[in-house]
Amino acid sequence: MPILKTSPSTTQTMRTTNTGGKLKLLMKLYTGQDMKMVDKKAIETGIPSIVLMENAGRSIADDLLKRWPTTKNVVILCGNGNNGGDGYVAARHLKESGLDVTIFETDNKLTNASKDTQAARTSARAHRIPFRNIATFLSGPMPSTDVFVDSLLGSGLSRPLEGQLAEIVIKINTTDQPVLSVDIPTGVGADQAQPLGVHVRATRTVQLAGAKLASALFPARAAFGEISTVPIGIPNDVLHRYSTTDLVTRQYIQDNAPRRLRSGHKYSAGTVLVIGGSTQYSGAAELAARSALRAGSGLVSVLAEDPQAATWPDIIRYKWKSSKVLAQQVASIKNAKSHARVIGPGLDSKLANQVPSILALDKTPTVLDAGALQPGHELSKATKRHGACVLTPHLGEASFLLGSDISEIIDDPVGAASEMAKEYSAVLVLKGATTVIASPKERIAISTFGHPGMATAGTGDVLAGLLGAWLATSTDPFISSSAAVGMHGITGEIAGNEKGVGMIASDLVESLPTSRQKLHMIGFAR
Repeated sequence: MPILKTSPSTTQTMRTTNTGGKLKLLMKLYTGQDMKMVDKKAIETGIPSIVLMENAGRSIADDLLKRWPTTKNVVILCGNGNNGGDGYVAARHLKESGLDVTIFETDNKLTNASKDTQAARTSARAHRIPFRNIATFLSGPMPSTDVFVDSLLGSGLSRPLEGQLAEIVIKINTTDQPVLSVDIPTGVGADQAQPLGVHVRATRTVQLAGAKLASALFPARAAFGEISTVPIGIPNDVLHRYSTTDLVTRQYIQDNAPRRLRSGHKYSAGTVLVIGGSTQYSGAAELAARSALRAGSGLVSVLAEDPQAATWPDIIRYKWKSSKVLAQQVASIKNAKSHARVIGPGLDSKLANQVPSILALDKTPTVLDAGALQPGHELSKATKRHGACVLTPHLGEASFLLGSDISEIIDDPVGAASEMAKEYSAVLVLKGATTVIASPKERIAISTFGHPGMATAGTGDVLAGLLGAWLATSTDPFISSSAAVGMHGITGEIAGNEKGVGMIASDLVESLPTSRQKLHMIGFAR
């Protein structure tokens, strides 16, 4: 799994917003079109494009030397676009640092290249760096080097590689030496979850100015290897203007997790009602309830078919009276007047048609998970009227809700999540190895936290409870949902590192307090 780092070098892609009087720190993700606009506007502010290229090339060289400090030889593969220009500049800086550098170029005339790329090439030649035609790379043995640099194509790619470029990539993927890609691995589209075809499998990728959307989306992000993001001199206000997608970081979670007042009580900590738990799946509702408690909820109740199956004494239990009058029963339960509801974990299909009636009771923020999503398009009328729902489909459920092929959702999870958020007028949490959170107002957040051990029954129920707990004290369902998804993933990493692939959902619940401690979240506000 690639390492998405939040470090001083990435602060240029962050912004602060003021929500509820508190500053929130956000790291942005960019599509190829976003970056075109960023470059264009930066140049319009008076920054020469050649300065941006110079900064990029220097940052690439610095990153390579820091990552592989004993490097003596470098081979750089340069295309004829600005990505290649960055490679020419990096070559010059590496040469000045005492390394032996060889450049293989796809176009030694640079007929269609920008003036900046032509100038970068001329400067590299002036430093007596050996230049070779790419044909010799293809026809000869693999060059002997410590590190290869992929500077062939940048973030503007929109179609599969073919011809000579495809052959170059196929050959570079056979090397045992590290491969550092400039901005994005050649063959990967900046905003595509799926690589476009043949693509470089990088050891490390140095992203320029801002993190690319594809670097956070599976399966494309596997191509990036390790990831660093470096500034190239673009002003923050320009960067912040051209992305609607946030990357959920540890700082994001810290800033947006609920805090308890020292003078607070169980009701001020938020109350949650979980509705679900058929006889066959009684454990699902209990997992959600336990998760809500461990996530900080002050009081949690469960309305289930067999509430006695719940083993925790901390949970208040209610039994379904009748599947036909579930909504009326919810309205009559004193503790049902909760700050948030979670409907769906273990919910029997015969009760799914009651979900719209429950939503019609009031505007209590509600998480709809698993069985609660079964009404499908019939649900959209209810969620639109309600206006404060969070839907949590996995790929199969999303396919049902959208009426689309799963493959289409895998190809464009951000587009799918956005479409569902608008269709249902709700915050949409599209679960997966990368989880996409979307709001009806076109806000997007992406969480890459997680562990392979989380691929086990019940982890979705744990997420539903966590979402409910944080929703109960939130004024912004999108922000609280995004932070909760990140916390769920980090907790999975902690539990997974201890239990391995043998972890179960209960391990996740019990790791929630630990994950908050590891994030230095004491959980109290003055």
